[in-house]
Amino acid sequence: MHPVHAVDVLCLLGHESRKEGDKKKYKELMEKAEQISFKEVCRRIYAKRRKERSEAEQKLTEALELFKKLLGKHFMTAECLKAIADLLLLSWERRGRVGQMPCVLCRGH
Repeated sequence: MHPVHAVDVLCLLGHESRKEGDKKKYKELMEKAEQISFKEVCRRIYAKRRKERSEAEQKLTEALELFKKLLGKHFMTAECLKAIADLLLLSWERRGRVGQMPCVLCRGH
């Protein structure tokens, strides 16, 4: 059953329980509906962030390829790439995920 439908059913059952005077069952059903709703919202936010991160990584990869194509082996190319790598590393260090860092700069080389 889809989470949204499950929440609807739980809310309807809770409403009926409340009308019958069973406050304990009403509270249990509403708490369960709230948990499912919260998990679904978290899942959607996580999926959105994964997509955004994937798109950002793709754009960075494309930009780096264009950068290398236009500047070639100029010494400043290495300096710029080092600055970008330092920025990425700092970002991953702040999140405590250095060991999981993808090597965007090394792909295909």
